[in-house]
Amino acid sequence: MRSGHFSRKRDLNPKSSPPQVLLSRKVDLEEKTRRGATALHLSAGLGHGDVALALLEARASLETKDAQGSTALLVAASRGQVVSFKRLLEHKVIHTNRL
Repeated sequence: MRSGHFSRKRDLNPKSSPPQVLLSRKVDLEEKTRRGATALHLSAGLGHGDVALALLEARASLETKDAQGSTALLVAASRGQVVSFKRLLEHKVIHTNRL
């Protein structure tokens, strides 16, 4: 991975690039792929709930939409990634209640 960029799905795999390593590289959390997906969209869709949670803690936005108009929460749900979906939803509920 280039410093400050994520370029491949493997960059978001917790086995090859733990969340702490990804975030220590100061990745632009809102950088998008050609299809409009952010690192949060990709990690949620691939079922990497720990990575998704780390991205959220680093202030990645749950409201960002990809080119199809889907948020990371919808991507996780549509791909059957139950653990990712639950973590994203719990994070949203916790942070919504703080307001």
